[in-house]
Amino acid sequence: MTTRTLTALVGFLLVALAGPASVRADEATKRNLIERGNAALRGAQRHPVEGRLGDARRHAKRATALFSQVETQRQADPEAAFLLVQAAVFAGDAKAANRWLETYVTRSAYGEQDPNVHYARGLIQLLLERRSAAALDSLEQMRRVARGASDRGRDTLYYQALMAESGRLIQSGAAKKAIPFLQKAGRMAIQLRDRRKELAARSNAGIAWQIS
Repeated sequence: MTTRTLTALVGFLLVALAGPASVRADEATKRNLIERGNAALRGAQRHPVEGRLGDARRHAKRATALFSQVETQRQADPEAAFLLVQAAVFAGDAKAANRWLETYVTRSAYGEQDPNVHYARGLIQLLLERRSAAALDSLEQMRRVARGASDRGRDTLYYQALMAESGRLIQSGAAKKAIPFLQKAGRMAIQLRDRRKELAARSNAGIAWQIS
């Protein structure tokens, strides 16, 4: 074996060995960024409930920065786009949220048959655009596409949309129309095993009956 052949063979082996290791390192980095981003996103989701909108936006911006690093590394990655939709929602940036949703739709292998598309759309419609009826339409489509598969985050958003739409109907003088939405919300709360949410749905249903 000549020196040139030996050198070429060693070089080939080094590339072959480095390739998978490099991929594994990139994947580990990506997962680390996503885990840290998700931790920040959970903070963003929690603080509005506690009335701390400033803290929610701060956590959401941190999540955006971390997910953006994933996007830079993997520009065709649908997961990064989906996470950036959620971070933009809790940062209060409707333009960015809709832009990332469009990106996610183009990257998803399932397009409009992807439950996450309808979840993300419902999230934007409910939390940013305050369009509860449109959000419910999106989330109903999500449930049809997902064929009844249960996910706590999705189910919680569906409960919130049902409560928001029932509240809108009651305020507009259509309390009787709100009752089916509140009944659905009560059933969803039971599925979520959340007694507080169940009581809220039932008490609002009682009020709707009285004034309808």
